[in-house]
Amino acid sequence: EDPSDEYLKESASRLLAARPTATNLGWAIERMLPQLLCEPITNRVEAARLEAQNICDEDVNINSQIGTHGLRLLTERCHLGQKNEPFNILTHCNAGWLATVDWGTALSPIFKAHDAGLDIHVWVDETRPRNQGASLTAWELKAHDIPHTVVVDNAGGHLMQHGQVDACIVGSDRTTRSGDVCNKIGTYLKALAAKANDVPFFAALPSSTIDTRGQSSRQPGIRCHTAGLRVRNHYRTGGVRGLRDSTAESVPRTHSKTAEEQGVILLDTRISGTVDHSLQQLL
Repeated sequence: EDPSDEYLKESASRLLAARPTATNLGWAIERMLPQLLCEPITNRVEAARLEAQNICDEDVNINSQIGTHGLRLLTERCHLGQKNEPFNILTHCNAGWLATVDWGTALSPIFKAHDAGLDIHVWVDETRPRNQGASLTAWELKAHDIPHTVVVDNAGGHLMQHGQVDACIVGSDRTTRSGDVCNKIGTYLKALAAKANDVPFFAALPSSTIDTRGQSSRQPGIRCHTAGLRVRNHYRTGGVRGLRDSTAESVPRTHSKTAEEQGVILLDTRISGTVDHSLQQLL
């Protein structure tokens, strides 16, 4: 549209404000904006397209490496492929190729395991309040012919308690310098359940999600949705059962955060595209 300096800066500010939890959005803007501002106005559209393509191609390579590192970890630490029964992985939210490019992050080791002929099954958290797991992750896994089961968010602890989860893999919206992972709301409860039941818990993340300025995930910037949130209720009238949708405006004290902090102490390993053991090597 308008390639002027003013418009580019205004658009960058709006994009940054749209998702304060996610670090890699700001990382991409900080990478592109200075380059575009140095370009003649007539060249900026093409320059933006070319740089966006470069980021896309890099993302494919990084996410593929996450899959390679993750598959090795699952094989070496969790004995993937060494049992005569499916290996059960639990994931939360959507961190597949719809969210990133081509491979995804948390789903990348799962795709690689399936492509290698390993017998795996995925527990897919529905991931309220937006149901990204039920609607996006399940769709991706089905498209890849990977066996999976959508479960309600509160079922994860029960599955782990009964030995039905061999490992958990999640993505990361933001990873702080201290090593905390900030991810979709509900991730922390899965990490606690995994810790209590000795289930390995991994966070798969590209280096672009590392916030080098933030020391702790307990800081402002986590989105909280109330307006426009839909609440689905079961009802029964007379012998007739059904579902009724309400909005947050009509339901008192509806509160929904979209992300939360997850202490590093609960993580077994962060899987990145370059190293899967030490966060310090990524900084």
